[in-house]
Amino acid sequence: MPDLLALIYAVLLAVGWPLYDYFIDWPRFLRDLQKDPHGARRREYLFAILLEWLLTVVALSLWLRANPSWPASALYFPSGWRLWAAAGFLLVFVGVESLNILKASRSERTRAYIRAHMTKAQPLLPSTTEELVGFLGLSVTAGLCEEFLFRGYLIWVLAPYLGWWGAAAFSLLSFGVVHAYQGRKGVIQATVFGALLTLIVAVTGSLVPAMIFHAVLDAGSGVMAWISLREPHAPLANSLPQS
Repeated sequence: MPDLLALIYAVLLAVGWPLYDYFIDWPRFLRDLQKDPHGARRREYLFAILLEWLLTVVALSLWLRANPSWPASALYFPSGWRLWAAAGFLLVFVGVESLNILKASRSERTRAYIRAHMTKAQPLLPSTTEELVGFLGLSVTAGLCEEFLFRGYLIWVLAPYLGWWGAAAFSLLSFGVVHAYQGRKGVIQATVFGALLTLIVAVTGSLVPAMIFHAVLDAGSGVMAWISLREPHAPLANSLPQS
């Protein structure tokens, strides 16, 4: 049973983190981007990686403190048909992502479509090989840490009060809101994506498939953005706030 400190931390994750990102970190990043675009992105990737791991370590510590018999099975691969279902779904998804990346690399029309349909988070996306490496590191971090925090910790804390599905719905809402800096489109996309991840956790009984799926999706999106934005005519400047 989670204690009061675990509940307070859950509130900080669900409310404080989105507010910090939207009102403090994102505006600061956009200001830095005007002075040093490539350096600002690399620093933001590193900062986000460190922040998410810090939040995760604290959440894990609180979880273990309140529940020494913590269900480590949530971090094991599922077994039986659940394993095969997760593996099959992931294999299909990786195939689709690979085809999309290949198509983007070969078609200017596809790259133009990708640029035209990006969210307000476009300034954060990689446009050089060095930035892509940092973004891939952030993708792996997001897959591991955000799934642990939103589909693991928040549901564990709130399930005794809201039930599993009620806690999952609240964590899904929080997951969407933490992407508010990406604008309405980004919030909608994150919420839909989060709903799919929640179903994966519910079906498999494990966080691991959702972690892998999350990391692969973010990494694939980063690669497609890099392919589209690395060209000289890509409208990166249009994404920067005007002074």
